Amino acid sequence: MLVPHFIPPSLARFIIILVSAKNFTAGFPHLGQRGIKQLLDKNSVKYMKKTIKQAIDLKEDLEKMSIKRCESSIVTLDIEAMYPSIQFIQVKRAVEYFLRNAPEEDKVSANQCLEMIRFGMANTIITYGGKYYEYGGEDVDTKGLTIGGYESAFLADLVAAFILENTEDLFEGAYSKIYRDDGVRICMEKKTTDEVCDWLELFQGRANTLTGSDSLKFTMEIWNPDAPEDEVPRLKKVEIVRKEAFPYLDLEMYWRNEDLQFRVHVKENQALKYLNRGSNHTNATFKAIPMGVCRRLVSLTSVNADNENKTIDELYPEHFNALRRANLISEKDTFPTLRKASDDLKAHIEERNSEERQEKRQRNAKDNK
Repeated sequence: MLVPHFIPPSLARFIIILVSAKNFTAGFPHLGQRGIKQLLDKNSVKYMKKTIKQAIDLKEDLEKMSIKRCESSIVTLDIEAMYPSIQFIQVKRAVEYFLRNAPEEDKVSANQCLEMIRFGMANTIITYGGKYYEYGGEDVDTKGLTIGGYESAFLADLVAAFILENTEDLFEGAYSKIYRDDGVRICMEKKTTDEVCDWLELFQGRANTLTGSDSLKFTMEIWNPDAPEDEVPRLKKVEIVRKEAFPYLDLEMYWRNEDLQFRVHVKENQALKYLNRGSNHTNATFKAIPMGVCRRLVSLTSVNADNENKTIDELYPEHFNALRRANLISEKDTFPTLRKASDDLKAHIEERNSEERQEKRQRNAKDNK
């Protein structure tokens, strides 16, 4: 197979198999992305510090802040059609920013990786209705990432992190992170709807300048159950959510008196399904599913006087009914209260962390001999 001249020798070793024609061009952005990630990690670049990895991380962050209803404003920030809206020129700027302090040879390698991404984006083959079409051309700088592309999620996160890192002054005194196209901003003071609109206009303008394009369109939702029914934001891209609960990722935020609390979000008309015990999997797999479901439900739920003495299946009946339908648990199975399950989970995590710290000390002692 032919390997384009811009592939660096250090990465060419990854290309070891022949691929079909329809997948050939998709391999280059994948390889370029892997190379860029390798260079970022090599240079100890903390490019994920503005990224939410899991919903539990967000919950733990916000619980430490002691957020009060009367003195905070919570909004979410969304990027419309994120993947196809993120252009190659924006990816290039993000990579150059995060590797700005890297050695020159790493910058050269990064440019070669970017050339692989550019090549793939300029020669993308898509299929529709049994026919193949080429999505590409000479104007590669304005081409968007492909939906479903292996590299798209990483590169989109990198561009979002690039924007947030260079607009930190706009988030002063606020908590701000993003997961894919959904960001969250929590100010420790009340903001009016007009102030939120003013902020979005300023942020949008800064993002356009940073990325060299206006392709990324930001929208916002303001969570304010106390907002007057006749209040309408002056920007069409801003919406007021007046419900008592506010979903974000797998979480649902709600106020218990003045305190921010969390529980697992279930979408309206969502049908929960789990792997059926009659399928061709090991017993260990079937055993792990209920345990994983329980752990997730407990870890994402705030413990308070209203729920601490309720059992997990009492709090989340839909999940346990789905487990029973899949024959993963029986009607006779019993489950602990939220308080006990939460305490047991914390003890288990602390024990595991202690073991990991001990193993690390042993490795370090061995390496220093």
